[in-house]
Amino acid sequence: MNLELFLGFCAASFGLALTPGPDNFYVLTIGLQQGFKRGLWATLGFVFGCLVHTLFLALGLAALIQTNETLLWAVKGFGAGYLLYLAYLTILAIKRKRKISIEGRDEATEGNMQLIFKTFSMNVLNPKVSLFFLAFFPGFLFHDEIDVVVQFLILGLSFAFITLLVFGIIAFTAGRLKHYFENYQVHLLYMQVIVFLFIALLILIPSS
Repeated sequence: MNLELFLGFCAASFGLALTPGPDNFYVLTIGLQQGFKRGLWATLGFVFGCLVHTLFLALGLAALIQTNETLLWAVKGFGAGYLLYLAYLTILAIKRKRKISIEGRDEATEGNMQLIFKTFSMNVLNPKVSLFFLAFFPGFLFHDEIDVVVQFLILGLSFAFITLLVFGIIAFTAGRLKHYFENYQVHLLYMQVIVFLFIALLILIPSS
């Protein structure tokens, strides 16, 4: 076993999870708006999505998507459309929040399972995540005797755990700062809209 290669994968995964991007930025906005626990629920959706992409890679579906341009654009179109739908729902929430703010009470947030499903869908419906796994994981196969599929699953579980750890820290930090952003809830919703639109744009931009 090449332990140094595996540890290098873990270090690279940690750096990628910590690098500012739409997923951890979304967790940040949820944490600032709704607290640590809600940020953690959002994180779980992204983690489950990583596990699904790992299965795609292990089963060869990622390679199939990469080689079939029609299928790739179908997945891209569906994923981008879903994100635009989420942006639309968030805009409606902004309008509702502005109306009820006059009455001095806040609206109920979506359930935890709904939040997990949202972030899970944001991750799974982005084919570029599968293509990233396809490009990233093979360079870190760490054992000559263990089956490649098993190694992909180990790497995927490790990547998901590191994502959970880093995003969880982001959610915790944001939750601690939530009090300072109580008067900026609408602004945080606008940030969510920007995140949805940004991810949709990234999906539709052709890969180099």
